[in-house]
Amino acid sequence: MSRLLGGIQRMTYLSIAEAVRTTPTAALEVLLRLPPLHIYIQREARLVTHRSMQRETPISQSHCGEYLKLYNELKADPIPGIPVDNTVSQYNFQKDFIPSRKDCQNGPPAEVAAIEHCIGEINRQKVPNGTVVILYNSQAAIEALSSFQVFSRLVGSCLSAVKELSTQNRVTLAWVPGHEGHKDNEKANVLAREGASKAMICPEPFCGLAKAYIKPSINSWMQAASIDWWNKLSRLRQANQFIKKSSPRFTA
Repeated sequence: MSRLLGGIQRMTYLSIAEAVRTTPTAALEVLLRLPPLHIYIQREARLVTHRSMQRETPISQSHCGEYLKLYNELKADPIPGIPVDNTVSQYNFQKDFIPSRKDCQNGPPAEVAAIEHCIGEINRQKVPNGTVVILYNSQAAIEALSSFQVFSRLVGSCLSAVKELSTQNRVTLAWVPGHEGHKDNEKANVLAREGASKAMICPEPFCGLAKAYIKPSINSWMQAASIDWWNKLSRLRQANQFIKKSSPRFTA
């Protein structure tokens, strides 16, 4: 199967590059800035294994040794090994709060977590039948909370807290511009810098990693593996003379 797929891909390479038939496949991959087939397949396997990790699929004896090897390797990686802030997509068409502004797409985890923490503090103080206004300077956070589709575990948890608070209060999430002299916002900035300078008192990270970080991390591994594979090829004497190094840029 590997030889069959490799032969099909080689014909495509020759057509794109308009090269002679004797051009080595490895040289064509470097010239076209494409990863070798076997490394690209490993990339796909890593993405599938990472999805299994996030679903917490139990490992059994039926899993092959290569899967277990990839699983343990990703677990030890500083980025794919971190839990992802992702959940099954949920849809929320009824908003129980008033958003004052929404311009961006994805809310940063720290901002959404801060809003949830604020709601928890309001619930602790037990202020029923009132008007609650939460001020923030992140346009992206309110966009995440205002979206009809929720695919973040943290955003879903924050929305549940907002709904609970809205059952007995009128809730408004109000955006204020940052660094423009707003008294409460400036005070919040001072406290944020103060907190950032101190050590964490809870397990890190306190928020799951955004899903968008995973694929670039695995792509970086693919680029490094492809460059290393080309540099270790010793049988392509003429190609190595003309192609000094593999480019880190890939179309994949």
